Amino acid sequence: MALKVAVTGASGFVGRNTVAHLLKQGFDVTAVTVPEDETLFHETEMRCRSIEDLAVQSTEVVEDLTEIFTGNDTVIHLVYVSDSDLEIFENKNNVANQNVINAALDAGVKKFITNSGLGVTELGKRQETTNGYFRMKKNLENALAKAEERTGMRYVIFRPSYIIGRGDELTPTISQKIRNGDSIMIIGDGRYRMQPIAVRDVAQIYSTCLQLNDFDNQTFDLVGPLRISYTDYIKLIGRILERQPHLEYLSKQDAISRREELGLNEDEIDLLTCDVTSDERVLKETFNLQPTPLEDAVREIVHETTQLE
Repeated sequence: MALKVAVTGASGFVGRNTVAHLLKQGFDVTAVTVPEDETLFHETEMRCRSIEDLAVQSTEVVEDLTEIFTGNDTVIHLVYVSDSDLEIFENKNNVANQNVINAALDAGVKKFITNSGLGVTELGKRQETTNGYFRMKKNLENALAKAEERTGMRYVIFRPSYIIGRGDELTPTISQKIRNGDSIMIIGDGRYRMQPIAVRDVAQIYSTCLQLNDFDNQTFDLVGPLRISYTDYIKLIGRILERQPHLEYLSKQDAISRREELGLNEDEIDLLTCDVTSDERVLKETFNLQPTPLEDAVREIVHETTQLE
């Protein structure tokens, strides 16, 4: 019998790719989306259940989620609630995360898989990581540890650097700006590093955790094979496109004042510039993973983005 998995945030970038991978692997998947996103999954003929707003603190939300989760072996929780107001942003995500955990416990779910954030390890040590995003992610980690201790619901937590693939929030936008000759805004000096990992590799790791219990109650840094600065990542896209990117540098304060134009709140600006990296060998060896080379992953995204235009 196929393992039954409920995926929250199923219409988001990571969620959609995870759902597609799990379906190909033969898992019985229930996608949890907001109502207007249900049409995204009709063509797959899979179960799709909607929740109006996971970030509302009410017993009705937990009850609805519990009904959806009942009968599933695992919940993969990928919801992220964005908001320009930092206090609302942190509160909404804390509420949404706790609602999903409570519903999973009420439904008797055996395992819970979710993403935290790589900067959680630096929380309180550096200004860039002392913000609502990382506090919220640390709360999520603590809540899962307490739930496991109290009820035995197992968990696997991943701390991503940056997940890339078709439809990610960064690469297609940069690609389009380079093709159009538009300026690309870089906050600060652009030397802060990230370790992009291909979303197909992430989905494969999730799948492994569903099938094996070897990784239960552990936390892993979800990082790709290469450490690269933000500026060099943009230049890599430019090389693939054979075009020179036009870079515009902004101070952090200028970026904050232009946050609506950039589509980022102050915490998300901190997240981008926090410069936290990890040992990429651990993930490769632990999950017997052959990671997609960064240039191959970026080339594929750029090619697909170009074909869509």
